[in-house]
Amino acid sequence: MRIGPKTKMDELLCRYSFLKDFLIDMNRHFKALDNPLVKKTLGRMATLSQVAMVGGIELSKLINDIAGEITRQTGEEAVLEGDEPSVAISGPEQKIEALKESIKDLHRGVDVKTVKQRFLELIMTG
Repeated sequence: MRIGPKTKMDELLCRYSFLKDFLIDMNRHFKALDNPLVKKTLGRMATLSQVAMVGGIELSKLINDIAGEITRQTGEEAVLEGDEPSVAISGPEQKIEALKESIKDLHRGVDVKTVKQRFLELIMTG
C-alpha cells in the first residue's frame, strides 16, 4: 500500500484495523478513534497530514511509524509516497499478481480512487 500525506485515515483503518490501537498508544490525541462516530465521520475525511497536525507529531515520523507497524504486523512493505517500488513489474505474471492485489484491496475497503489509479498505471505499462 502507498502511504503519504494525503492518505485517508479511514483507508488505513479499514485495511489495517490494528493501527487504531497503535495510534492511540502513540498519542493521547488519537483516543478519539475509540469513538465510533468520530471514526466514521472525521476518519473518512482526515488525511495523515491533518492527523499529524492534530496530534502535534511530525508528519514524516507519523508516516514512518505507521509504515513500520504495518510491516511488523503483516510483513507487508508499505511504499511511502514518492518512493519507487523496489521491484518493477516486468512480466505478465507480476502484472496479474498486482491486479489480483488491487481486487483484494477493494474487498478490504481501500478507496476506489486509489485502486483505480493503480489499475490504470498497471494497464498502461508495457
